[in-house]
Parts: sequence; C-alpha cells; structure tokens
Amino acid sequence: MQQHDVLPAAGYYPGLSSAAPDDCGTIIAEQYTGLICKIFQLDMADIKQVESYYFLIATPVEQLSVVQRLLHFDKPNSREIAIIQYLCHDKHGGIAFYRHHSSRMVILNCLSRLLRYQQYLIVH
Repeated sequence: MQQHDVLPAAGYYPGLSSAAPDDCGTIIAEQYTGLICKIFQLDMADIKQVESYYFLIATPVEQLSVVQRLLHFDKPNSREIAIIQYLCHDKHGGIAFYRHHSSRMVILNCLSRLLRYQQYLIVH
C-alpha cells in the first residue's frame, strides 16, 4: 500500500484501502485482456477501464458487523469483472465461491436479483 494514501475502506469493507500504482492496472490489462475476452465472449473494445486497488482486512472477526458476514459481491453489474490477486501466503486463506443455499443465488448480476436477495434477507 502506498503509505500516504491508506484510508479506511469505503462501504462495509472491514479494513484499509489504497489505490495501486497505475502500472498495476496496465500489467493486468496486458496479461489478461485476451483471456477475459475469450472466457466472457467480449471484444477487446469492450474493456474500457482497469482500476487497481490494494485492500487489507484489518478488522478482527469478532468485530465484524452482520452485513460484513453476508454473501459478498462488488456490484450487480454483469459488465464489470473483478480480479482478485492475493499478496500473502496461502496460510492466510483465500476466497471461496458459493451458492447462498436458502435463497439459491449464485450470482447477483443485475438490480432485480440484488433487490430479490435484499428482500430475502429482510424476510429471513
């Protein structure tokens, strides 16, 4: 993290954030654009912007709010793709992809699904 720009992360993220150097996004775009286009059936022109950030979880598990323990997603937008790169040893864990069993949802890729998921959480 760039020491002068480290701030508490916005929203519900339980930690700190900082913009990564511009060349991080450039390197990701150079390395993965072809693969992303192939997998998601996109044209190169569809990839218009790459943002790159560092995030550091800094909140102990016992201090997490209820919202921070729920199914996580970045944005309900199927036109945006998130890439996660861990800069730590695997002993610290990683990410898991799963289905929210009781609502049967795997993907929250549009506003209607997000609203349905939020309604499910209110009722249950």
